[in-house]
Amino acid sequence: MKINKQLSPEATKKEIAKRIKQDRILAGITQEKLADMAMVSVRTIKRFEAGEEISLLNFIRILNALDLMDGLDELVPDQELRPSLHMPEYKPRKRASVKRAPKQEWKWGDEK
Repeated sequence: MKINKQLSPEATKKEIAKRIKQDRILAGITQEKLADMAMVSVRTIKRFEAGEEISLLNFIRILNALDLMDGLDELVPDQELRPSLHMPEYKPRKRASVKRAPKQEWKWGDEK
């Protein structure tokens, strides 16, 4: 199954858990050993592999224990490494903003 925006968040979560479980099994690592390597409980590993909720910190610990952290850099690239940032005329954004409709002249409503 391909992970893309057509998948629901729930289906995406289950697919990620399935892939990481496959990686663990292919590496010949038991749930108990992974829990020890990741410094999480065995119950956390079992819940994660069943597609249940775990904390982001525990997810990162599991990825680190399985040596999968490099994939995160591709998943969430560092925007400060973009070539356009090195152009002299580039001004970094300070915050996101919403496009607003142009201001219309205000009227009381009883005017024609």
